[in-house]
Amino acid sequence: MFPELRGERPRPVADMEFGLTKLGREMYDDASEIGPENEPDLPTAGYTYWGQFIDHDLTFDLTPLDNASDAVEQVRNFRTPFLDLDHLYGSGPGLSPFLYQKGFHDAERLLVGETTAGRCADLPRNREGIALVADPRQDENLIIAQLHVAFLQLHNLVVTRPQQLAASPYYLQQPNTFTAAQRLVKWHYQWLVRHDYLHEILDPEIFNLLGKLEAEKLALGDIEFRMPAEFTAAAFRFGHSMPRDLYSKGVNDFRKDVRLETLLSLTGPMGLTTAGEPANTRLPDEWVVSWDHFFLIPPRIAAVNRARKIDTQIAKALHHLDPDTVKLFNLSVGAGRHLAHPELPVRTLLRGFRMRLPSGEQVAERISAHFTCPRTLQASEIADNSPRGEILREPAYGLEQNTPLWYYVLKEAELLQSGWCLGPVGSVVIADVIISALAADPDSYLHASDWHPTLTDDDGRALTSMAKVLQWVSNASTTHSST
Repeated sequence: MFPELRGERPRPVADMEFGLTKLGREMYDDASEIGPENEPDLPTAGYTYWGQFIDHDLTFDLTPLDNASDAVEQVRNFRTPFLDLDHLYGSGPGLSPFLYQKGFHDAERLLVGETTAGRCADLPRNREGIALVADPRQDENLIIAQLHVAFLQLHNLVVTRPQQLAASPYYLQQPNTFTAAQRLVKWHYQWLVRHDYLHEILDPEIFNLLGKLEAEKLALGDIEFRMPAEFTAAAFRFGHSMPRDLYSKGVNDFRKDVRLETLLSLTGPMGLTTAGEPANTRLPDEWVVSWDHFFLIPPRIAAVNRARKIDTQIAKALHHLDPDTVKLFNLSVGAGRHLAHPELPVRTLLRGFRMRLPSGEQVAERISAHFTCPRTLQASEIADNSPRGEILREPAYGLEQNTPLWYYVLKEAELLQSGWCLGPVGSVVIADVIISALAADPDSYLHASDWHPTLTDDDGRALTSMAKVLQWVSNASTTHSST
């Protein structure tokens, strides 16, 4: 994103990495489970995992930490850099047939798995419990797995609703029912990311500039777009601070006080049960998520969980990566090898350093020259009186006024927004990348200037938020069967 900027190394590499390791180990939230869970200004917990869903759609970097370097142009992204749901549709029915049901020529439907009680509400799985998905990270935890299921169900519902496909000429011009439904689902997803997700997590002043940013990006014409390292390795990892160790409202009306460790263990190929049977071949029916516990769906507003605030601390279940969690995060660790840095913040800080990402101060200075930002952080604010601030001030580590970009993004959210949303620097980086991804994709809704969302529920009400879409899918899917 800023190719002319490179992270400064005023001290020996070993000294700086030692300081970053100490800093990451201090980014530990020992009280997240008793945080302000009911603060109405905090995003609902669903946005935590929707952000993860978006991240998995845009980027997939398999580079091990030991191989991270500043040769970012050589990093291979195993996802397209567009909001095109390639982690849902794969390469389509022809090249990814394992994702699709048989017998629906030109109106293909995505496979949906059954729960233990036979309800079509799990990821499709083979006999070993491996999820049949285009991206294995979609099975990292219960919430993102269930969100993926909701999108599978959404596509299948649209395929069976001719009136939805007849709502726009942009769908009717597609060659068959499958591609028409795919376009409808993609465009609504893109619109919701732009108008719902970004509205919730961006600085309000930056969000209000998105229309102008869209016009600027579209005016550039055809451009070759790749995911910037500042986004993938730093800014969009702000979401690591949003999970809670405890969701007291639970995942449904039966499962309350659910811990993050439980969400991580309910999905994924976690080995064998005590009886020697493959684990998690089907999701237990009592763990199917009720979306009114994660998004604001009237009249169940009081049932919703809130995200943890965005700041420089990480929930303890994510801070230290035990062997099972390492597998969930697809970290490249050879058999029998000891994970040198099991702390997730340490790995993020070291990766950014080895990629020579620009510092938070460098990016803030550059952004302030082009955007009217409220203000940038002062050195005394970043390096405060906390144990983390002491590490940042230590001359031996070379981090004072040379703050890792990821830490800066978290700190400005903490100080300037009370953790309710991102600050200006994080907001600009994320807004620029998301809008660029939409503008660079010739098949995005931005290139259909007269298109508007057309999805409606069965009563004809417009579905203009993720909460409304999930409510419709949940209600409709109780009688919908995928066989």
